Amino acid sequence: MHLLELVPRDLTQLCADATQFLNRFPSLKGINVPDVQRLDVRSVMAADALLADGVFVVPHIRAMDYSIDDHILLITPLVEKGLTAILIVAGDPIKDQKEVSNYVCSVQLISVLKQRFPTLQVYGALDPYRHSFDEELSYCHEKQDVGVDGFFTQPFFDVSLAALYLEKLRQTTVFLGSSPVTSEKSKQYWERVNKVQFSDAFETTLDYHVTLTRDLIAVAERFNQHVYMMPIKVDVELYLDGVYKI
Repeated sequence: MHLLELVPRDLTQLCADATQFLNRFPSLKGINVPDVQRLDVRSVMAADALLADGVFVVPHIRAMDYSIDDHILLITPLVEKGLTAILIVAGDPIKDQKEVSNYVCSVQLISVLKQRFPTLQVYGALDPYRHSFDEELSYCHEKQDVGVDGFFTQPFFDVSLAALYLEKLRQTTVFLGSSPVTSEKSKQYWERVNKVQFSDAFETTLDYHVTLTRDLIAVAERFNQHVYMMPIKVDVELYLDGVYKI
C-alpha cells in the first residue's frame, strides 16, 4: 500500500488535495495526516473531514498531549465514523513542564487503544536515526508486546538501512517513510534535529529523491511491505509524477 502524507493547514484545501492526488495517482490508497501543534487544524479534525469524503486516512496522535481519557474522547467519534487505522507518536517534548501532569507515553496509549478498540489498526513510530539499531528495535518490541499492529517509519535516506529493519520486522506491518530534502538548510535541520547521517553521495535535488523513493518502494515490495511519501517542501504533483513516471 502507498500512502501520501499531507499537512493539514486548511481543511477545504486538504480535502481538495486528497481527492486530486488519489484520483490522479491510483497507486495511492490513502492519506497520512501529521498532527502539528502550531496549526489550527489538528489531525483529528482532518481525519473527520477526510472520513466524511470516504478517504482512507491515518491520523497521527501525539501521546503526550492529552490524558488517556481525553485521547479516548477524541478518538471514539472517529472510530464511530469509520476510522480503521491510527498512528501513535510520542510527540516533541513540551517546554512548559506544567503541561505534562497527565503525561502519557506512546507504549501506554497503544496498549489502551488496542484494548478499547480491538478492530482499530494501531501503529507505532519507528525512527531509524534517534537511537542505535538495537535500541530502536528494542523500542519496537516494547510496542509489539502491547499489541501494536505495525510501524510507520521516519523517512529513510539509506535503502540498505531500510532493508535491515524490514528484515528484522518481517512478522509485522511496516510503512517506510520517504521525504525529499531539497535544500542545504533542510539537510542541516535533519542532521541537527533528527540526527540523520547522510551519505557522501546524497544530493538535494528532486531527481535524487524521486530515485530514492522508487528504490524504497522496491525494497518495501521485496519484503511485502508498504510506503508513505512526505513531499513537505516540494511540488507534490511534480514529485509524484516522477515517482510514478507519469
